[in-house]
Amino acid sequence: MKESAEYLKLVEWSNEDQCFIGECPGIIGPCCHGDDEVQVYDQLCQIVDESIQTMQDDGKLLPPPTAGNNLASRLGLGRIYDQGGCRHSLSEPGNVLMFILSNGAPVSGSPPYLE
Repeated sequence: MKESAEYLKLVEWSNEDQCFIGECPGIIGPCCHGDDEVQVYDQLCQIVDESIQTMQDDGKLLPPPTAGNNLASRLGLGRIYDQGGCRHSLSEPGNVLMFILSNGAPVSGSPPYLE
């Protein structure tokens, strides 16, 4: 498992910017944006991996993990869902939870756990 899996990654719709914005609290603030939430999440994951590597190369301590604290269950998202024939539990260790926030309403094409 990559070290970046220890950190919560957020992808949120910005009404002001009219696009999705990605960030990883504790690692990096808003750092990528785009019209497709999945592409923004993919960019975010790459940026987080690179940021963690840079911190390690510079001898800096990584911040405490933000994922794996049973957050999915606390948000009511810890249930198992079926996506493309694969069953997933968001509260299992090592699973990455991607939030897609759109003022409380699911966005088109959002993951099934937000519908």
